[in-house]
Amino acid sequence: MVSSSRTDDSPGWTVRGYEHESGAQITGFDPSTGMALSIQPLFKDDARPPDMVIVGNYFHWVCCRGDRQLEEQNGICRAEEIGAAYSLCLNHQIKDNLEMFEFSITEL
Repeated sequence: MVSSSRTDDSPGWTVRGYEHESGAQITGFDPSTGMALSIQPLFKDDARPPDMVIVGNYFHWVCCRGDRQLEEQNGICRAEEIGAAYSLCLNHQIKDNLEMFEFSITEL
């Protein structure tokens, strides 16, 4: 895995790119808010579009709320918006005071 870092195009954010066998991953982190973003397309080969795209949003977890209800609402909203040709899975978890929402988008 190769990493590179940039901050000039995104003031306050640390933006990094990582090379993986299945495709590149771009991450961004804002230390002032503790928010992070990640986008990673997954490819089987160089000739086709990605088989899956994973979009992650990460936040410092600060309060207790109806996480299951929030997870279901986000999954339903996004599934309706993405269309019938795609499958959407939402992975939501809280770990080490970090709340994680990862959306996996796959073409059917």
